[in-house]
Amino acid sequence: MAGLRDLSKKQRLIAKSNGIKDKTLSNRLHSGWEVERAITQAPLVYTGGMNYKGNHITKTQREQANAIGISDGLIQWRLEIGWTVEQAVSTPVRKYKKKKKSKNISNQEVFEVIGRIKYYNSINAQTPMVYPKKMVQQLNEMGYQVEDVKALAF
Repeated sequence: MAGLRDLSKKQRLIAKSNGIKDKTLSNRLHSGWEVERAITQAPLVYTGGMNYKGNHITKTQREQANAIGISDGLIQWRLEIGWTVEQAVSTPVRKYKKKKKSKNISNQEVFEVIGRIKYYNSINAQTPMVYPKKMVQQLNEMGYQVEDVKALAF
């Protein structure tokens, strides 16, 4: 494997005249490129596009996709599972519905549920039920503690 030190001044000048930086030349040689190819093949110019498994996405397509919320990773995933480039960059990201907040429980229902749980725990101490956190919070907001609630039989 050749390295930069193994190249003649003439070979390095040829590389430089072809727009190849020393770091690129070094990487090419360490990757196993033939010296002739390493010093003559023009370096790739980044255009802002991207290539993925033989599919080329232009800078414009990429910018349009990013503008509608499609990330580069999602484009790659879509291409991976067989989408065309046009589908991958133009199909909007699916919007998920937000979960609905749980309905408000009346103060009376809070007392009843906590009372029933308290009763259940008094007759079945081996596997006690846990008080729902939101109900305990609502009870505390009303100025009560779980200890203030009487056990209610089913």
